[in-house]
Amino acid sequence: MKVFAGLVAATYATLTADDCPNTSWELNGDASACVPVSSAVTVTCSATGMNVVFDENLLYVSLDSSKSGTADSTANTADDSCTAATSVGGEYDIDIPLDGCGTTVTQTGGEITFSNTIVGNIAAVTIDGIVTTETLELDVECVFDEKFSLTVDDIAVEAAAHTVDGSDGTGDFDTEFSLTSYTDSSYSDVSTTSNAVVIGKPVYNRVTATNLPTNVKFFVTDCTAQDARTSPTAEYDVIKDGCLDNLLDTTASTLGGDSSSVDVDFSFNGFTFASTSDIVYLTCDIVLCAIDTSDSSLIDASCGADKIDGACTDNTSTLGYSAP
Repeated sequence: MKVFAGLVAATYATLTADDCPNTSWELNGDASACVPVSSAVTVTCSATGMNVVFDENLLYVSLDSSKSGTADSTANTADDSCTAATSVGGEYDIDIPLDGCGTTVTQTGGEITFSNTIVGNIAAVTIDGIVTTETLELDVECVFDEKFSLTVDDIAVEAAAHTVDGSDGTGDFDTEFSLTSYTDSSYSDVSTTSNAVVIGKPVYNRVTATNLPTNVKFFVTDCTAQDARTSPTAEYDVIKDGCLDNLLDTTASTLGGDSSSVDVDFSFNGFTFASTSDIVYLTCDIVLCAIDTSDSSLIDASCGADKIDGACTDNTSTLGYSAP
């Protein structure tokens, strides 16, 4: 997963180093804007929020030492809805959720971007009822790839048994997704070498998401069984372009989920690529789609368009594919 912590530049009319607010800002490469120096700010992105640690000087041109670390010089998001952060030792540490505190979300070019603005407190630069200097704004963002894959390893086939060894494959959206296989329809018994599924009987699989922001949906678009984790020589599509394979009697009530419905369950009949002992690896592709929380519509209407609600009759296998 590519995760990018972005900082939006502050642009000034006269593009010289002296015109940057203070020493925590510097000219960018083409001298067209002032940007934070690398040592002045760190943005850490997770699947649910961004943590920003930064110098006081990024919010104030010149902060009086008597105001540092006080309630007068707190930092907050532009809509003032997050918990205000007080600086310690000249440094702020603020957590901003991806689906709150005024964070906006956009999706384009295969990426989902979460953006927000951190502002200073006007009280920090107000003395005797007058504002003595400027406050600044720090624009921050986190960018995530919209697609990634999950893999469950060690699906061992011994003679006439299809066995999942209980390994979980973890996805790339900050380890917030997992894929696990079970022997029972209640999804309580993880398949192991001592808890086998006979070939032809269902293998129950669950994709689980944890701590998703409320403004993101996910879809399981493809699941492929293969005879090796990398460079396989044999593959079979259990789910293809959002369609369920008929040969293995793949079943699922839905292939989509969100922060309130975090599990996607599907099953298929156990099989092997060989007549003797075999190892099968199951890989599932996930697409993330940003949504407008006011009406649940996709922000990018094309998100997963080639994988979601496709024409299942266009897919081919021994017995074809069906819609969930």
